[in-house]
Amino acid sequence: MANCAEKSLWEQVCEEFEAEQPSSPHGKLREIDPTAVEIHENPVTGYLERNVFPVLLQGLEALLGEGQKYGWFEREK
Repeated sequence: MANCAEKSLWEQVCEEFEAEQPSSPHGKLREIDPTAVEIHENPVTGYLERNVFPVLLQGLEALLGEGQKYGWFEREK
């Protein structure tokens, strides 16, 4: 059995692969926190989310309420 101190074959392959890769001119790449990245919003999407969808949602809710009130969604047997 292999000793725990020895590297696995996979670890050896990974180290060899990384050693063969050209180094970045700026050294190692810095870690980027994905939660800190600023998302650039499309102006059209922003307009729809702020101005259109809230009104549209209220209208759809009212339409569904009226449909239930008049029994439009019930099946005929």
